[in-house]
Amino acid sequence: MPYRIARCLLALSFVTLTALSVAASAPNAVPQTIPKTPDGVAAAIRLVGERIRFGEAVVVEGRREAQSVIVDFSSPVSDTIVKDGRKSVKPLATVTFTTDGPRVRWLGETFWKAPGKKEAEERAALARAVAAAFEHLSSDAHTKGRFTYPTSFEAKVRRTDAGFSVFVQTIPYMPGGHTGVELKPNYVIRGVMPGA
Repeated sequence: MPYRIARCLLALSFVTLTALSVAASAPNAVPQTIPKTPDGVAAAIRLVGERIRFGEAVVVEGRREAQSVIVDFSSPVSDTIVKDGRKSVKPLATVTFTTDGPRVRWLGETFWKAPGKKEAEERAALARAVAAAFEHLSSDAHTKGRFTYPTSFEAKVRRTDAGFSVFVQTIPYMPGGHTGVELKPNYVIRGVMPGA
């Protein structure tokens, strides 16, 4: 009997030491920094890029709420602009940034229909062009500190012989609120054409 007790105590000690060793070697979860709203918008565009068709018009709306940054993606269902300067839309996805990192919630058709590999790569490339264009428009280099570029806008991009052409329309919609951004194939800005 003493022999069995000794074996049990030895086994218990081994299990305890192993558990302590694993706990000590496990990496501590480090809370992530919540991005500024413009940075969150650009990051969100890249996150959803493989599914959302930025080759068609997409409405992007970023906002900060308490301890999070939320970016909504939707698709216009009509070109009619209503009283509040907006269009009717259908939701596509929502990206939420918290201290736990980003979380994507797919909505509507993006939830059910994932594109094939080739199509996903093309969509991701177009989304990356939109993100690069928005980063430039919201940067101090472009605004020269005069204002903050709106984080609510409609975007559409197409490939060109020289790279990409991105059309950005700020929301609420208004005359002169659009900007064209030309990018090289490596996403470097070639030129910016403000709306008249």
